[in-house]
Amino acid sequence: MSMLDRYKKPGGFVQLLALVETCGQAKQEKFLEIISKEDSHWADAIKQKMLTIDRIYSWRDEQLAEIFGTLQDLTVAVALFAADETLRARINGYFSHGRKRKIEDLFGTTKPSPAEILATHMKIIESVRKMEQDGFLRFEKFDADLEVSEDIEDHLAKKAAMAPEIVTHAYAGLEVDGFEIVRPDTPSSPANDVSESRVMEIQALKKRVAELSKETAMLRHELSLARSKLDQIRKIA
Repeated sequence: MSMLDRYKKPGGFVQLLALVETCGQAKQEKFLEIISKEDSHWADAIKQKMLTIDRIYSWRDEQLAEIFGTLQDLTVAVALFAADETLRARINGYFSHGRKRKIEDLFGTTKPSPAEILATHMKIIESVRKMEQDGFLRFEKFDADLEVSEDIEDHLAKKAAMAPEIVTHAYAGLEVDGFEIVRPDTPSSPANDVSESRVMEIQALKKRVAELSKETAMLRHELSLARSKLDQIRKIA
């Protein structure tokens, strides 16, 4: 079984995307090279949809304030240690005076190693991915290229069918994190004889459920913010 065979199922693209985007650079490049050899369409899609710390830092203050508001103080301090002065000042502007003082204290006593900085960046990427999945971030509103459609696996399969690619022997027997990359000797078994209309119906229902879940999460978040503002108003009054 090739590596991509594990992910050519509903939700598999997002699983592989999360795996690749939270690897170190060397391992990430190796993964992308292997994926490209198996199916260049998948590799191109992964590269387009992949989160990086630089891409996250390029977003507007509205999104960054939302993200850093959910992070632990130590995570923020390590992230600030690796940031330039402009970005550091920008991030510090998202916090209340009390929290800013706590983070500054940690920043003054923290001297993270390159490995710890990398781990922190991966943690931020994981947090952003989860916020998007839970509906707290909507990529289509500020970075539309990152949005992953519910039927992306089918879309990529159609692309591959239109321009079939052959996996070379170059990666036969290679193993990366337990994934053995082999060239199949025989054609893939035929797909189950499932009615196309039934499949489309199921996909439409799954998409609707996902949309409703995101909307529910967003409403809960907005309600939490409203309650917080109301509490502040009551304290001032």
